Amino acid sequence: MLRNISQNLPLEPEYVDAAHPRDSQPELKLTDRDVDCVELAGLCHDLGHGPWSHVWDGSFIPIALAGTGKSWKHEDGSEMMLDYLVSDNNIKIALEDQRFIKALISGERARAPHEKGFLFDIVANKRNGIDVDKLDYFHRDSHMIGDPIHLSLTRFVKSARVINNEICYAIKDANSVYELGQARFKLHKLIYNHKTGKLPR
Repeated sequence: MLRNISQNLPLEPEYVDAAHPRDSQPELKLTDRDVDCVELAGLCHDLGHGPWSHVWDGSFIPIALAGTGKSWKHEDGSEMMLDYLVSDNNIKIALEDQRFIKALISGERARAPHEKGFLFDIVANKRNGIDVDKLDYFHRDSHMIGDPIHLSLTRFVKSARVINNEICYAIKDANSVYELGQARFKLHKLIYNHKTGKLPR
């Protein structure tokens, strides 16, 4: 009988798992194709990172390409690797879907203007930077340096809603957004831009 008594009853509605967007926001008309393309973009987004991840992108590549007039982002490599994987493994995927996945990897809505715009907020969000890529490496990297961020990503993500074709977060999650910004600043200051991770020029 005591197990039915909750000390946190006032909080429980805030932490109940939200329904899948297809159920909670049927007006979005999410399709299996939408879900598949976003999942594939998420899986492939970081394939183009070289060794040492951001050090490779931010230090090695600029030195290697200096004077060539060429530029490089890891997303470029990710798109190239996706094309290679599809071709080399003879994966049957519609060319339109492949283009959509690549646009999602780059986060460039203009490359697939006929697709649902809010889907571009998921993998590589160029609008406000809150995307699954950052949520993943913020948690991973902060844990690896022994100072994990304490943020309920499940609750944060599940409380999101699409409004005016953009993924938005409830005002009750303003502190979570603040914590993400703080975590980003801290990780860039302490790890990604640390002098020991820079190549000499």
